[in-house]
Amino acid sequence: MHDRAIFFKRLVVDAANPKFAAKLQALVDEYEGEAARIETPVEAPATPAVQNSPAT
Repeated sequence: MHDRAIFFKRLVVDAANPKFAAKLQALVDEYEGEAARIETPVEAPATPAVQNSPAT
């Protein structure tokens, strides 16, 4: 994903057409966000504590 983001960023820099560059920038942002999400370790959710209910 990171490689794709770099590729599209290079296209944006070299694009002469502002509309084309804007569309490519949207793809850059999407791929960079996805790459950052994948590279960031996700912590395991905490296990909720089990509460004993009083006997009736």
